[in-house]
Amino acid sequence: MTDRFRCWSTENILDLFVDGRLAAAQEARVGRHLEACPSCRARAEELQPLAFKAAAPAQAPAGLADAILRRFNERSTAPAAPVWRLTPAQAVGLAALALLALSHGVPGPTTAALKPAAVEAPR
Repeated sequence: MTDRFRCWSTENILDLFVDGRLAAAQEARVGRHLEACPSCRARAEELQPLAFKAAAPAQAPAGLADAILRRFNERSTAPAAPVWRLTPAQAVGLAALALLALSHGVPGPTTAALKPAAVEAPR
């Protein structure tokens, strides 16, 4: 049980150990555990950063730069899209606003038509 706990607690901070971000006491404890535990040592080796070759940088495929520049120039000479363009929500809003404005111009019933008919006095 104790070995499992040590492996578990070590694996929880193994990435910090590999990056050199542990306090000295913790680093010494993890180092002692890695000397005694082959499975944790293998896990620590998996977490080691890759060593990159500084002498041979990666080369871009031939013609890639020319192809990128050609595509850029093609797109930059294309006609510009209209500056204004309505979204569907804006179009619906403008239509509702136009209907509202038009409805205020249409005459409604007048109050004279709503008055009750004059009642004549009996003779």
